[in-house]
Amino acid sequence: MAVGRHRTVKGRLYGRRKVVDRRGNTHVTPDYDRWFDVNMSIRGIRSNRAEIKGQLTNEVARLFVDPVLPDGSALPDIGPWTVVEFEGRKWDVVSPPFFKQGVRRTTHWECEVKALPPSDLRGVVDKRGRDAGHRQEDE
Repeated sequence: MAVGRHRTVKGRLYGRRKVVDRRGNTHVTPDYDRWFDVNMSIRGIRSNRAEIKGQLTNEVARLFVDPVLPDGSALPDIGPWTVVEFEGRKWDVVSPPFFKQGVRRTTHWECEVKALPPSDLRGVVDKRGRDAGHRQEDE
């Protein structure tokens, strides 16, 4: 497979689901209750590292995903709003993935992913003045 041309890592790919908000609008969100363990490899495309606290870090990479799961079944769900997790980091698929058809060894899904920033909300308060970084029970 083409995934093997680069350093192959094991990762977890979270599927997608449709939800309806209270206004009746349909949205697609990551489904953290349904995941697939896959073989993949990653190649960096561009990166802007923050040098001073408060600056943004932008890291974009190309991801190659094996279309066959370790149990032999086909990968059923990949697309925008798919979250990929490997090596302790989460990545968001930012472009529609495309399927590269070839012989069995070279067939793969290819897409661009962007690193999700760590969510450290300590010190951020919501509209009611409560700390947004910690889950609190409503009174």
